[in-house]
Amino acid sequence: MAALTTMTAAGAVRAAARGGAPRARRVPVASRSVGGLQARPTSLARASGKVGVGAPAGAPVTSAPATTAAAAVSPGPRFHSAATPAARRRPRSTPLSETAAALPSYADGVVTSHGEATAPPRPPGTPTPPIKDYPHHPPPRVIHHPSAQHAFTKFTPRWAATPAQGPAPLPIPAYRLVDARGHFVAGATGAAGEGVGEDNILAGLGGRPRIEGLFRTMLRLREMDAVLTSAQRQGRVSFMMSTAGEEAAVIGAAAALRPDDEVLAQYREHGVLLHRGWGLAEFVNQCVGNVKGSCKGRQMPIHYGSVEHHFHTISSTLATQMPQAVGVAYALKLRHRLAAAKAALREDNGGDGGVGSCGSPRGNGGKSAPPAAVTTAVPTIAACFFGDGASSEGDAHAAFNFAPVLGTPTLFLCRNNGYAISTPASEQYASDGIAGRGPGYGMPAARIDGSDLLAVLSGIAAARAAVATTCRPFLVELLAYRQNAHSTSDDASRYRRDGERDAYIERADPVARLRALLHRRGWWMGASEEGVWRAAVRAEVVAALAAAEALPRPGWEDLFEDVYDAVPQGLVRQRDELGAHIARAVARAGGGSSAGGGP
Repeated sequence: MAALTTMTAAGAVRAAARGGAPRARRVPVASRSVGGLQARPTSLARASGKVGVGAPAGAPVTSAPATTAAAAVSPGPRFHSAATPAARRRPRSTPLSETAAALPSYADGVVTSHGEATAPPRPPGTPTPPIKDYPHHPPPRVIHHPSAQHAFTKFTPRWAATPAQGPAPLPIPAYRLVDARGHFVAGATGAAGEGVGEDNILAGLGGRPRIEGLFRTMLRLREMDAVLTSAQRQGRVSFMMSTAGEEAAVIGAAAALRPDDEVLAQYREHGVLLHRGWGLAEFVNQCVGNVKGSCKGRQMPIHYGSVEHHFHTISSTLATQMPQAVGVAYALKLRHRLAAAKAALREDNGGDGGVGSCGSPRGNGGKSAPPAAVTTAVPTIAACFFGDGASSEGDAHAAFNFAPVLGTPTLFLCRNNGYAISTPASEQYASDGIAGRGPGYGMPAARIDGSDLLAVLSGIAAARAAVATTCRPFLVELLAYRQNAHSTSDDASRYRRDGERDAYIERADPVARLRALLHRRGWWMGASEEGVWRAAVRAEVVAALAAAEALPRPGWEDLFEDVYDAVPQGLVRQRDELGAHIARAVARAGGGSSAGGGP
């Protein structure tokens, strides 16, 4: 594992104050190349003359074509280091043999196509793990996940939501349509009325054009994440998080929603924006923080937001979006019912459709609309994404309680990847995951194999239909595995057991699973063609990054914009005081401009 010598801004200030050289810290980085962004240690970059991690921010970025198909479709840099001493790693509460013992069955082997589902090669001389730790024949009809509190979580080929109230079967089974080899499981039944069997389900979900299009979006998301992660290692982006291993959960859910459904995300759901048409330039501009970024540099990277795409701006504070989603859903409900009541009065009573006192529709003498005029169903809903770690926050309890009490059309979507940064699920809860909480709050719940795109697509469509029809909340738990570290600030080798990541990549990679299905149907290109296509995507991201870096940064005046329609006088005074202070500082420094930003 290579290392990068870096220095924080705070460290530079302290070093300047004491008149000495800044202290450097060593950050583990990947030493491989992704999309032409050479992730090399500073010393190697200087010695080789190539653009490296330690290169200045303005250095050019080049894209090197992949020499082989395997290299072209590389899944991206690894975030954990096998060289980390075992004494520094925090042990988990259960041994790996118990965790891996119930992974999905792969018949006589593991998926090896394109290198996506194959564990990275072991260093020479490393012994092969014993078969008891990596079994290829676990018990049938079970799915294991690092979040499971039970020995086995059964999967079901039929959609089965728990009742809103009353006892629920424990453990709640996970809905699955396609196994890890790309074959439909016996008895597979669509959740949203697609029918029974492979042909009926595929036709009901849109057939080849839609499924292939979603797979392309999954690959674009993975390549974009890999390139931007490598850019972060170079210092071009300050922070990055990857969706690797959870693409099916995010893209499948996005495709099951309506384009005008309001989405309140956590921070690993930018695939929703990608599916809704946000361009690569918009993603990169926000991460770089230039004048064209959606937040104009006033948010961390990956904190995206788009009013046009009904995607509320992401907040770093965990779970704050959950009670906000309930409020958004409540507003959608009231807005729809008021519009329906006004329309009914105009049609049936000849009223003017206005609004009287206390919000009652005006018309027909100011009387309330007849009960039949107010329908239960709503056209749009609020979808709230959150992680298993967010479910441990108090805001999650408030949201889970208010949504059923107020009867809001809220679809709660939990991406349970087994870890709240470094905290395993076993240290978060002792219940049956997240879905088991639904009936206790008075809302139905379901669990889905989050590595199965078709199950996610069909299951979320059914859950969304239930929310829109009944105007009641619904809780869905998506079991996925986070292949990379929590973020570029994290070292997953400190809390994951040796071999855990590789075992789950071999058995639960969503890209490899869907590719296997498409290949079996003859719906997807070969390895070499896919490699060329993915290399073109990487080149597109690299070009967008270079263009984003060339744009100027926002000026300090933007600090006071985009909050109020008309800037209040208090902020006007603060803006003038800050401008005068900056002007004096510039004058003391010997001139220059106090306005605007720089590249």
